[in-house]
Amino acid sequence: MGSHFRERLHDPKTRLLGMFVKFPTLETMEILASAGCDFVIIDMEHAPLSTETVAGMVAVAERSGMAALVRLRGHDTAAGCMFLDAGASGIFVPHCSPYEVAHRLITDMVFPPVGHRGAGGGGRATQWGLDGPEEYRRGGDSGVVRVPMIEDPEAVEDVERILSVPGVDAAFIGQGDLTQTLGDRAAAQALVDKALAACVAKGIPAATTAYGDDVEARFRQGFKWLAVANDTVYGLTAGICTTS
Repeated sequence: MGSHFRERLHDPKTRLLGMFVKFPTLETMEILASAGCDFVIIDMEHAPLSTETVAGMVAVAERSGMAALVRLRGHDTAAGCMFLDAGASGIFVPHCSPYEVAHRLITDMVFPPVGHRGAGGGGRATQWGLDGPEEYRRGGDSGVVRVPMIEDPEAVEDVERILSVPGVDAAFIGQGDLTQTLGDRAAAQALVDKALAACVAKGIPAATTAYGDDVEARFRQGFKWLAVANDTVYGLTAGICTTS
């Protein structure tokens, strides 16, 4: 249902723009969709958003044709599965490393026999059951994205194995966290380059943050989708998510 984000993300012709969202308002979703954003990342890690609020934000975004992805608060994959059942297009898993941790977290959100996600048909993800169990299974397997956040040096060192985990459909390379950890932007960018190269080699659409003049450079570098702002800093400027 909704935005068919995974299909768009894997279309070689598309370049997608979106932003992080921290304000707990449904109107934000409507405005950003009208402004042309391809996706939003609803940020439960860094904002005090309740489960009920996020579920409503997901519904409004997806019904507006804009993909809603949820960045989890920690490693709460049970909540991730719940938001997928609620119709989210994908889940971000922060600090998704080392490999053994990444494997457990990602496969928690993949159906058996590969993973451990429980069946929960009848929700918004299947039009309240109208689409049936087969579509619920298909959509839950190949209609959503599970996104490890590669934002620790150990994740970059193990990035090829992390990207090989079943259910990894895309990746987000956290240059801000890498810079904060290393205390050296140049060293952090070297890790960003290494992680991006691994994503490109495996055909995994990679995202990162990009601002202003950095957007085109990041696309040329090989990133497929970019978070170009967040609602608390840049406000709701019409047209901010257009690529033209």
